[in-house]
Amino acid sequence: MAEANDNSDTGEEFLKCPICLEFYVDPKFLPCLHTFCRSCLQTYISSSIKEEEISESKTKVDFPCPVCRTIVTSPYSGEIEIEDLSSKFPTHQTINSLLDKHNLEANVTYCNSCLVEKRENPAKTWCKVCNEAFCEECTKWHRKITALKSHKLTQLSDMNINEMDITRLEFCDIHKDEVLRAFCKDHEKACCLPCLTIEHRKCVDVINLEEAAAGIKEMEETQEFLKRLRESEQFLSEMLRKRKQNISNLETRKNNILAEITAFRKRLDKHFDNLEDKLKEDVVSKQKTSLLEEKDYISDLESKYATILNYRKLLEACLNKASEIHNFLEIKRLINKTKMFGKELKSCADDMKEIDLEMCFQAEIQNVVSTLSLGTVEVRVKSPKINTDFLNSKIFADSRVCKILSFQLPKTIQSATFLKNGNLIIAMDRLFVCLTKMVKRQERK
Repeated sequence: MAEANDNSDTGEEFLKCPICLEFYVDPKFLPCLHTFCRSCLQTYISSSIKEEEISESKTKVDFPCPVCRTIVTSPYSGEIEIEDLSSKFPTHQTINSLLDKHNLEANVTYCNSCLVEKRENPAKTWCKVCNEAFCEECTKWHRKITALKSHKLTQLSDMNINEMDITRLEFCDIHKDEVLRAFCKDHEKACCLPCLTIEHRKCVDVINLEEAAAGIKEMEETQEFLKRLRESEQFLSEMLRKRKQNISNLETRKNNILAEITAFRKRLDKHFDNLEDKLKEDVVSKQKTSLLEEKDYISDLESKYATILNYRKLLEACLNKASEIHNFLEIKRLINKTKMFGKELKSCADDMKEIDLEMCFQAEIQNVVSTLSLGTVEVRVKSPKINTDFLNSKIFADSRVCKILSFQLPKTIQSATFLKNGNLIIAMDRLFVCLTKMVKRQERK
């Protein structure tokens, strides 16, 4: 089984905002799962959105992700308040928990209550119920509040950081103040209590969130998912290498062809100087055109690479230090994002072309001095063989349709239907046939 802690990418750098390059402060994540400090994201949004865009649509605005350039739509309805748009995106509680543990390990933990008021007072105690650190003054107030008297406070100096399960509470996307407490297997979704009451009251398979997340780090599916992310990262890295190699080859071929043209021109009269210049311009123009195409492909591949790299880093960070709940929720998020990602990677492979330049001299130019053209420059394109077998994994497949079993059926079938428990009922002749692990038949009454 692959170890999750064998990569330095999940260290301190992963806990730093890609905009300010400092440790995250109130981390917010976009639909593409890239994370930023709330204030950094707000500054970026304010500089990216034009006033006329807000005036045209008062209910939503779009802007590109600072990392992968995916277009992001404002995550709420109602009149736009551009100066506070970043606060509408969900808080990345997994990152917060990793930051908590990092700060505890580095012995630079500050009181969470004081940080709300932008004061940095060293923390002395840790509440295992609140999952927050407190300074001496806040510890006193914490103990005085009746509703919090049952909370156990532990001195940070007495705690074993490696054995701590630091889990920030995850809140419902719909009911913002409600904590996620259950998981509906029927819908593959984490739920709060109002969600269970309203949206999932008829669902059959609903379990406690802790129970659903138990053992997620050691599950074979999790390690397989990590393996596929690493393979995708390696795949995109190789695609980028090939695209950049194309640029180098184009430059080399351009120089070689220019040398050929010059050598050939020396055999001719000055009458061909003008034709030579035109041909060189053609070579440079086509090389530039091919170069721009390659850069467009590289930009797209770098975007996909940044996305899959972020997915892999996020998963490894979770597997290293996050709780099982956060691992479970993060993996669900990542799986949902990567279900259709395989098609995009397959498209990258299909679009991969090796572009080259070839000089074709006119045959007549050898004997006819007065010919109108020295030759032509052709762009040759061929498709190299690229292994995309790993994209056939169910990780990248659309799971809405799958083959569950196959069997031969008679021509006398009248109708069929699936039951909620997965059984298939088939009506034919004077029989009902129920297909389960064993085939049972029951006489129609």
